[in-house]
Amino acid sequence: LKGKRFFNRKTVWQYRKKKWGEKLEKICMEGCNRHYMRADFREFCWDQVLLGKKRVEIWGAVPQLFIDHHGYQDAEKMKWILDEHGLVCSAFTPKTYRYNLGSGDSQVRAWSLSYFEECIKAAAVLGAGRMLIYVPAVIRDGDWERAEEIFAENMECLAEYAADYHISLAAGGSNAFAADLPEYRRLMEKIKNPSVKCFFETEILLFSKYTLREWLGELKEALVHIHFADASEMGSCKIGDGCLPMRQYLGDIMKSGYLGGLSPFFTEFSCEKNPVLISSEHERVLRELLEEEL
Repeated sequence: LKGKRFFNRKTVWQYRKKKWGEKLEKICMEGCNRHYMRADFREFCWDQVLLGKKRVEIWGAVPQLFIDHHGYQDAEKMKWILDEHGLVCSAFTPKTYRYNLGSGDSQVRAWSLSYFEECIKAAAVLGAGRMLIYVPAVIRDGDWERAEEIFAENMECLAEYAADYHISLAAGGSNAFAADLPEYRRLMEKIKNPSVKCFFETEILLFSKYTLREWLGELKEALVHIHFADASEMGSCKIGDGCLPMRQYLGDIMKSGYLGGLSPFFTEFSCEKNPVLISSEHERVLRELLEEEL
């Protein structure tokens, strides 16, 4: 047996942990409270501590956080709870409600800009360095080109406003404004402020004509955040509950050299019934997939 090396279980575990850590240095693995809307915010924070998370994405919506175009409430309390649990808010994603940054109506535009300015203030209180904004879901007057121009102008205004709070913006999501990769790319190119980046959701791949590799190859360094979740026609869900090839997607992300945030973002209603179980199961499978990438 001379010349052969033997490792006990502890040595193998330490080696795998080291290799895993080296791979994860490139990606910020975050938690997200999107499916904790029926739970207390403290419960979400405690679960993230148990899962070993240090950074979290905060979904800004009632009942945990109230914001409208007049102001916001509860951000200070949420920040205090985050600090109490040793967590950092790395990204803030406000719910869009009925606000529309692509509307041609002057009143709706004014309300929408005011709303997202209040969101930026709340993000600053939470300590977030980035805010994610969904592209508009509807265009009421049918003028697509003008609506895209209005959205781009509003994003540029918000980017300048956010800079005063040391916050950068990212736009993403797939709906009426950005049905697929070419439309999304065209929309983002109209935003002239280089500080505005992109975020992506794997749920989009359920109906996109393009592969994840093509999305990653097209967005490149502009991509700063990914909502990593399985998906079905009911919405995004934990790995294994949908029909997407999540093992392949994780491999594509890690091989691409992606350097941004990666968070679970579950919109399927059933995920809110037992968020603790959903989070732990998703994290368990995610860790297994990561180990397979070693």
